[in-house]
Amino acid sequence: MSDSGSGTAWAAMLGVEVMNAAELQAPTAPTLDAGIAQFRAPGQQDIEPHGERFLEADAYSLGLQAVVYGYATVPLYRLLIERTQDTGSPQFLGFNRFRHGRRPAAPTDRAVAMPEVDILRSEAWLDLSQEPLVFTVPDTGGRAYSASFQDLFGNASNIGRRTYGTGAGRFALVPPGWRGTLAEELTPFRVSTRYLRVLLRLPIGAGEDLTAVRALQDRFSFLPLGAYCGAQAALERPLPSAPPLGQPLPPLEFYRLLADALQAGGLPEGDEGLVASFARFGLRLDRSFDSETVSAATRRGLIRAYDDAVSMIEGSADRIGQDVNGWSRADLAMYGRNYLYRAAAALQALDANVKEEYLAFTAFADQEGAPLDASRCNYLVRFAAGALPPVDAFWSIALYDGTTEGLVENALKRYAVGDRTPALSFGTDGSLEIRIQSAPPPNAAAANWLPAPVGPFCLRLRAYQPRARMLTGEWSPPAVFPFTRES
Repeated sequence: MSDSGSGTAWAAMLGVEVMNAAELQAPTAPTLDAGIAQFRAPGQQDIEPHGERFLEADAYSLGLQAVVYGYATVPLYRLLIERTQDTGSPQFLGFNRFRHGRRPAAPTDRAVAMPEVDILRSEAWLDLSQEPLVFTVPDTGGRAYSASFQDLFGNASNIGRRTYGTGAGRFALVPPGWRGTLAEELTPFRVSTRYLRVLLRLPIGAGEDLTAVRALQDRFSFLPLGAYCGAQAALERPLPSAPPLGQPLPPLEFYRLLADALQAGGLPEGDEGLVASFARFGLRLDRSFDSETVSAATRRGLIRAYDDAVSMIEGSADRIGQDVNGWSRADLAMYGRNYLYRAAAALQALDANVKEEYLAFTAFADQEGAPLDASRCNYLVRFAAGALPPVDAFWSIALYDGTTEGLVENALKRYAVGDRTPALSFGTDGSLEIRIQSAPPPNAAAANWLPAPVGPFCLRLRAYQPRARMLTGEWSPPAVFPFTRES
């Protein structure tokens, strides 16, 4: 008897229905219910640990993560409140309008460390909590510009020459979760939080008449989408208060501000799980954080967590970036889920931009590792022929006081030297030597002189729209070379 026949006979004896081969090879697939998921968020909150010891330990563990997560967000939120809610502040601006800087940075400016001297800078804060905004960009006539849109976590994206050219355009700034139809002439530009900071930068040349640049600044504008379409613009929502940036911040107040900021601005996609875990110590997205409603053990844990997290962040700041030839560079404003990197970067700059738009190299020491000090010696930065900073826009080296990191007053009113400095003197071999010293150098070298104070200083090389060789590290600045003051 064959195997198939034997199997059929046994099946008949046992009273089992036999299926033919075609039926066995083509089973009917079950229909899956798309609404059924194995991993789902429950309707109730997570439980708290039992006992004060574990309550404090749990709050400490989660608090560490919360401080690292929100270390950039809280100061940005404080700036947001000061600029848009505190009408009594001299820094008050309101929403959806620019405050334009009408002159380049000067030694009297102390609000920002190492200010940019090659640009006019404008600032705006945007409210997209109700609807998108329309950003109108004029034709800049080929002039480079960048409008850097910074979310409440310090991440930046840009509208500018690098991304969209220099022609006129209208962009719809679309917040997370918005669903609607945009007019055909609007280019969608999606952002990651409902409140944004915008820094508009327009380059200026040495000695340039600024009248035309200022008129160009005035042609950048914002308009709520409803008003653009002829409807009534949505009303702005008031935001919870926050102390101005610079005032001391008690540890427990940090958690309140973080909760307020996350409720107002929203979360980047994918961060929901981490932030949901903060509910165990009372930080939730549906209410303000009130330290008086949590246990004493939880408060102790959160205070210890804040102090330790700040120490950890400050101690990690020097691990950002890399050092090459005595210059340090850090890639900023695009952090993803590198939360500690983001927190440490917030100590360096709250107004950073992505490296494709702007890259900075900073030097505090010469090639021998000695601090830069023009009372000790003179200095030279020499670019070999064909080795100038590779950029698509422009570059410069600016000098700052080594203590205050502000610009240093000098008779020439020259605070930077770069590719747009008039009458630079090149060597016969095509090299460029920038002389850095307190007294004027002799002869032709004076054209390349960057005046320094009789004392400590630091340098920052800025590259706008750096090319691939710089971005990848194939190109790096030459070391700062010291030589005797008598030379």
